Amino acid sequence: MDLANRLEEFGLKVGQKRKNAIIKEAVWCDAKGNKVGWGDLEGEDLFRVSQRIGRQELFLVVKKEFCKTKDALQKDVSQRDSSKAGEEIQLLLAENCLFVVSDRMIFLIEEDGEFKTYFKVEDVWFSSMARSRIRDFLESLLP
Repeated sequence: MDLANRLEEFGLKVGQKRKNAIIKEAVWCDAKGNKVGWGDLEGEDLFRVSQRIGRQELFLVVKKEFCKTKDALQKDVSQRDSSKAGEEIQLLLAENCLFVVSDRMIFLIEEDGEFKTYFKVEDVWFSSMARSRIRDFLESLLP
């Protein structure tokens, strides 16, 4: 099911404001880089999404500049070689990703370093991942 149609299930609303936001005005995307919403997010929001998202789904939190850059990239690629569009969007996602939320996992994307597991709350793991590894990670989870 399309993530944009499941925001209410995740307890999210487009344009939401959160008093204790860990990220303000972030863009929310699926694994292919399709925008599904935007707004402030608290840790509890990410936790809730990780408990309700499907096994083959990803909820990505990206910098708000991602959408403008993606639109410009798609326009440019369509004038060149459209077969490379998906690959270039995945690279752009990796460069702009802040959090990756999957079934029972929340990853904070850091500029450098290795994969680290910080802690587990109930049945959800909170971990970090180096930006240099995110593209391979995203590709490994896509069908």
